Amino acid sequence: MTTDKKTVLIIEDDMDIRELVAEILTDEGYITKTAENGRVGLDYLIACPKDSLPDCVILDLMMPVMTGLQVMEYLLSNHANDLAKLPIIITTAKGNPKEDLVNMPANVTKIRKPMDVNELIDTVAKHSQR
Repeated sequence: MTTDKKTVLIIEDDMDIRELVAEILTDEGYITKTAENGRVGLDYLIACPKDSLPDCVILDLMMPVMTGLQVMEYLLSNHANDLAKLPIIITTAKGNPKEDLVNMPANVTKIRKPMDVNELIDTVAKHSQR
């Protein structure tokens, strides 16, 4: 369990996955916020005061309205509100996570779906330490 309440924003269009990840992380002591697509998640982050930004973002790549890739590109190019520094955990069922990270910034990592619960918990713990 985490000792200080870290906040994780979960941007995932699949309601079952979104709710399950939120439940797992809540049980681990995290505060979770959720968004059903990239546009809703990005709007939340843009409206969030700098001192209230989540400690970590879990971001699905394949979503309607606005893809995870579009969200990530916006975040990584926006330095005004420290959005470019937000730790991002990409979740996807496509590709090999390790190969796809070759040109990614240090604050971005990737885990493959279906997610292993222990890998999810460990990755969030590692990337929410800022």
